[in-house]
Amino acid sequence: MTNRRKLSRYANFQVATRPIFKNSLFFLHGSQGNVRLGNVEVVGASTKVRSDAYKLVHPDAVNPFTKAYKLMFQYGLVSERRDFVKRYNLIAFETDGKVKTYDPFG
Repeated sequence: MTNRRKLSRYANFQVATRPIFKNSLFFLHGSQGNVRLGNVEVVGASTKVRSDAYKLVHPDAVNPFTKAYKLMFQYGLVSERRDFVKRYNLIAFETDGKVKTYDPFG
């Protein structure tokens, strides 16, 4: 015996997803060698404070910000052939002199 259900109503609707960390303020916190990337984000009437924003998106990855002491966000237009393409970078400066660049949207 098959279980059949009839469609009783049909409605068109659109779903819009909201990118994670939209309109967020990022910050570094913790002790030297154990630094984490946190963020504060306002969504509607509520404020969300996350102590480890990187772990939220990459739960199984190693924290790449452990030696970071400063962040910088870079936005610019880059010429690719005849077009200009928007580029975004999240740059982390580390205590050992290294600089790491991340795509904050990917």
